[in-house]
Amino acid sequence: MNAPINRILSSGFVRNVRKLAGGNAFAQAITLLLTPVVARLFTPEDFGAAALFLSIGTVIGTVASLRYDQAIVLPASDDDGYGLLILSLLVSLIFATLLVLLLVSAAVGMPDFQWVTTLGTWLYAIPLVVVLMSITYAINSWWVRKKNYSRIVVGSIAQNAVNSGSRIGYGLIFGSSVGGLILGTMLGFVFKLAALYQGLGLFRKDIGAGLKVGRLRKLAVEYRQFPVYAAPAALLKQLTENLPVLLLSLMFGPAVVGFYAIANRLVRMPVGVIAGSVRTVFLQRMAEKKNAGVDMRKDLIWSVAWMAGIGLLPTLLLIFTGELALTWLLGERWAMAGRYAAILAPWVLVVFSLTPAGTIFVVLRKQALWLRMQTARAVLAGAALYIPFAIGGDAEDSLMTFVVIGILSNLSILITSFKLVSGAR
Repeated sequence: MNAPINRILSSGFVRNVRKLAGGNAFAQAITLLLTPVVARLFTPEDFGAAALFLSIGTVIGTVASLRYDQAIVLPASDDDGYGLLILSLLVSLIFATLLVLLLVSAAVGMPDFQWVTTLGTWLYAIPLVVVLMSITYAINSWWVRKKNYSRIVVGSIAQNAVNSGSRIGYGLIFGSSVGGLILGTMLGFVFKLAALYQGLGLFRKDIGAGLKVGRLRKLAVEYRQFPVYAAPAALLKQLTENLPVLLLSLMFGPAVVGFYAIANRLVRMPVGVIAGSVRTVFLQRMAEKKNAGVDMRKDLIWSVAWMAGIGLLPTLLLIFTGELALTWLLGERWAMAGRYAAILAPWVLVVFSLTPAGTIFVVLRKQALWLRMQTARAVLAGAALYIPFAIGGDAEDSLMTFVVIGILSNLSILITSFKLVSGAR
């Protein structure tokens, strides 16, 4: 009876997940422990504006490299993987340059738009955070390819410590402001990037073939399904996940967004540690199994079941004690965030449990299908948030509808991914 369990626990997959999750747990614990301090230094309105900035940056930053960063782990040759890394960095810089022009045009043409007035001059800092994010994603994928998970962990610890620490320092000296929160976010990315860059050796001679223009052009064409299908799908996925921030800011204002943002962070933070680690290791593992022609169904089923079991108890605790816990943790003015946390908990459990399923579409190069599914999810999520508002409902009504639709759409991803691996044998 113990033999199968021991084999699972001693497998390379679980060891890598433990290493990555353990380090990320420490990084997230820094943020978790310091969040009550940050929450008492900054107002919900400032949190809401900063959350809007980060949501816009995250939605755009995810696709700034046109998802060539996701392809880095796939080639059998390190030379090709390195070439994809360079291609990702170049595309990201070009994308950010074009984004500057777009934001200037938007601010001039729509000066009274809610997002423009909420962010003010910080609107023009979005391209910078987009560049930081996209470069970080690309280098992170290289270390995944090399199975150097320790480097990734160091980067995460540096990011969280600097992010929270700089926010507290700013809040103590200058008080609550949107700028203090945004500067903390950007400094966190800068230090994470610095940690990831150590040992990378960009443009080194031993992988010179990966830097030739002709080689980069060939790789861009060979992996064109990523910009054609994966990039729009990732954009829609991030748009769906950030829709509450983006739409609540338009419908109810920055204070509601602040309550939602801190509730979403605290609910997703503990499970996100494991989810991100599992996705990273599972992607690399499935890529190897696909190249070797090995059946992937058992890995998918076991991973989803394992994650659902881990997340069930915290979800139940949040549903029944979320409002009380967050009010005690953050202070009375954040009581509404506790109510939002209880509403979001079931959706977060489903998203967390189905993390491995999303990687199947990357490994099997089913980006076109993934794009169609993400399009449907985005439309349904937007409707779920807006319709309750349109008929006179409040923010809680919109969030509850969003959660129900989100659970159903994520279950459809699980069913589809299992069908894909069943046909890939």
